[in-house]
Amino acid sequence: MLKNKAFDCHIEICDSNADFPTQGRKRKQGDPYVENSLLHICFTVRDAKKAYDEAIENGAKPLSPKETLELRDQIKTVTVSNSLVYSPNGEVIEFLESVAF
Repeated sequence: MLKNKAFDCHIEICDSNADFPTQGRKRKQGDPYVENSLLHICFTVRDAKKAYDEAIENGAKPLSPKETLELRDQIKTVTVSNSLVYSPNGEVIEFLESVAF
């Protein structure tokens, strides 16, 4: 069991004009555009509003500013705070404040 261990994780989301877009290489003129399968990705953050604002400042498009929701099932209710943006390539990026599900 790992205890108090920090993990590094790097996820690259590239737009269609990148040198290495979703299909693994720059698309050449006449090549069809290949859509990737990544539609929604969620990051746990300390402050969903701050993450949203920084994403917009860096080229993301607004989808849903920070909101707090109650998710209920038959056993319990969980309160979550999140925000969502569209990446420059169209993926939905969610910023979720830490929560114990």
